[in-house]
Amino acid sequence: MSLLLYGRPYVNQIELLRAIALSLPADMVLVVKEHPWMVGKRSLSAYRKMLNIPRLRLAAPEITVRSLIENAALCCVHTGSSWWEAAVLKKPVLALGPVMGKLLPEGTVRRCHDFTMLPETIATLLSTAKHQEKQLEDLVAAISACTISVNLYTGLLERAAYRAEEIDRDQELARMADFILLRMNETNQNAPKNLKVGSW
Repeated sequence: MSLLLYGRPYVNQIELLRAIALSLPADMVLVVKEHPWMVGKRSLSAYRKMLNIPRLRLAAPEITVRSLIENAALCCVHTGSSWWEAAVLKKPVLALGPVMGKLLPEGTVRRCHDFTMLPETIATLLSTAKHQEKQLEDLVAAISACTISVNLYTGLLERAAYRAEEIDRDQELARMADFILLRMNETNQNAPKNLKVGSW
């Protein structure tokens, strides 16, 4: 979903890496870390193609994302949650897909909407990067106020156990449904009198 739905039109990851590497300033390299679930699943030819990209380096799978971000000048994300870790570590983020971080100022997270402008977007972000702690705290507060904890992976998607404890799928669905109804009712109450959510 992250790649095929939210990540369009950047589905060809190898060519995306090539474009990013070639858009960086001449004194920078692009360090790429494989997603843990993909280790051992790509063909060797895919890795050979990546290693043939100028100024691209592959990080060893055991290196943590955090340590890579801590030593980076910039974090580039397709979609996913690495933008969050980078923002907390006060690193500028270039987002290629829709991430919640786009709600932060452009000096913290900048979305590249036009791929032909990738070199300029990277240069601008590097030169104007500014961590804004207050906006980050406000985003965290807004997320906390508008969400609930639901075991989506194990409980709702019925994937292999991510947590050790037993998950009651029906209970998780009921919690999520109750929360959605609550939020819809709150929205309806705050909507203008002649406009209600769900009405046409």
